[in-house]
Amino acid sequence: LEEEIRRVGLFGKVMCISAEEMWFFSQSVRDSEFFYIPFFMKKKKKPAAGRKKFDILFVGSDNSFNKKGMKWFFEKVFPLLPPSVRILIVGRIASFVPEKENVTCIPFAPDLDDIYNNVKIAVCPLLGGTGIKIKVIEALSFDLPVVSTTKGVVGFPSKLHNGCMIADTAAEFAAHISGLLQDKKLYKEYGKLAGN
Repeated sequence: LEEEIRRVGLFGKVMCISAEEMWFFSQSVRDSEFFYIPFFMKKKKKPAAGRKKFDILFVGSDNSFNKKGMKWFFEKVFPLLPPSVRILIVGRIASFVPEKENVTCIPFAPDLDDIYNNVKIAVCPLLGGTGIKIKVIEALSFDLPVVSTTKGVVGFPSKLHNGCMIADTAAEFAAHISGLLQDKKLYKEYGKLAGN
């Protein structure tokens, strides 16, 4: 965090993609001018209805926050999920994921559109980190419900009614995943919120 603050201080003008991020850095870096420019993404074409190849998706690099989040997910949440749940992990984080029968890892995907179109929900089990999580915004742009920790929605203008179910305990996180996968009405409701 200290290194991030130092780097921000190297610039006279700083653009932030969340109001929380702007507030935080402006408290620590006094000689820079800050601007809030919300992150935006083109709405993705909704895929045709049909069976999805995977139930759960996590996309991430191999940074320390993703490593800790995946460790927590597989040690605490994974044992609480039904054994039939099919999980896809994409990105360099894949090399830090334990081998499991129902877990597929793809270290690099040239096109994430096909990936997002073949999963039911996305997860963001991060226990730390700064700034808005692009992986969450990207999943929401495909109308995918997201199960996230509180840290996963840092920087969102609205923490509620945005397509994300929030849980900070393993039991709640697993329950939200199971609820979305088993309750068609709940899934449709959160998918609609994600698309707004």
